[in-house]
Amino acid sequence: MRYFACGLYGASASCFRRAALLDPNSLRWSYYLGLASERTGDRSPAIEALERAAAFEGGFEPALVRLAGILRESDLARAEDLYRQAARLSPRDAAAQFGLGQCARQAGRRDQAIDYFRRAIEIYPDYIIAHYALAMLLFARGDKEAAREHLRRRAVQIMPRHAGARHTLAFLLARGGDTAGAGAEWEETIRIAPGLADAYAGLAEVALKQRELSRAVRWAERACELTRHARSDYLAILASAYDAAGRHDDAAKIRRASAGPR
Repeated sequence: MRYFACGLYGASASCFRRAALLDPNSLRWSYYLGLASERTGDRSPAIEALERAAAFEGGFEPALVRLAGILRESDLARAEDLYRQAARLSPRDAAAQFGLGQCARQAGRRDQAIDYFRRAIEIYPDYIIAHYALAMLLFARGDKEAAREHLRRRAVQIMPRHAGARHTLAFLLARGGDTAGAGAEWEETIRIAPGLADAYAGLAEVALKQRELSRAVRWAERACELTRHARSDYLAILASAYDAAGRHDDAAKIRRASAGPR
């Protein structure tokens, strides 16, 4: 356990594997082995260990949820069934409800996903990821003001220094035409997470709309620096900022570099 707590997942997996052999009737060693193997990226051993843990005494809910999380991208139907099993065993498990919402979202059942995310939040009101997921689906459904208000009044209040919530709120405000509000949220985002390139790109677009051209250039250059000039969308913003600032030669260089060799 000390290895696992210190982030030495490979060493902890070896210990848990040995413990599982010595004590085959205990589910905890298989469960911990699954967690450690997942952390090391060993997907097959993680699945095998979690399958064993999940089967103990009619079902072990934490193992079912963790196993479903691993399988969700490759076997959506199996993952959804595992989440349902977990929810039956523990109806007040927010993670199981959230997982069912993720499965419904991936399957295109948006309204059902919204219901599951709301249920997860009812169980655990501080579930920041569920708030984020709910807001994005409300926005996609056309309930744009509800999505913005949900993030502003719930997610951001729960964790004011959660960069992801701030960034998402800024994005939704920008999409709704509140340029000043979006800019304020993105500025707060980079105070929390100075390395988040998306926030700098957002600030650059806001500055362009407000005709604050030196700021637009500065923010766009920073977004490109953080991504080593590998994002074509950021390079396009930078080229636009250079053009707007009258630096047409610099804009042309950026566009040529972005286009690559012909």
